[in-house]
Amino acid sequence: MIIPDMPADHRIVDINGHITDHWRTFFHLLTQQLQRKTSESGIIMPTRPQGTITKFLDKPANIGGLVYDNDSKNIRGNMEGKYNPMLDLQQKTGAEIAAIPATQRDGHIYHATDVAAPNDLKIGFKGEIKTLTYS
Repeated sequence: MIIPDMPADHRIVDINGHITDHWRTFFHLLTQQLQRKTSESGIIMPTRPQGTITKFLDKPANIGGLVYDNDSKNIRGNMEGKYNPMLDLQQKTGAEIAAIPATQRDGHIYHATDVAAPNDLKIGFKGEIKTLTYS
């Protein structure tokens, strides 16, 4: 979202008590930007393709920022100057999940495509794979 600059060198109201054109424009642009980036369900996250995220947004100045990665269909958060996936759901077979090294499991969520329990998610936590059954 691009927030307009405040017109600092201008009076808010004229001698008749009416809002000046500079401030009217500021409030109009600010309201317009807020309406574009919010909805009834909250703030609308900016969307970018993966190449744009790594090329332009991976900067320490953007720490704490969120963006939706169009390519991987994933929310990424800027931690330590780099946008990392916040949710990583992968479709794999049970054998593929079991073969993932313990050092690469943490923070990932897997859906086993070949198991009899379609409502099970496998979650990498502390080097192990934990099963979460949902209904």
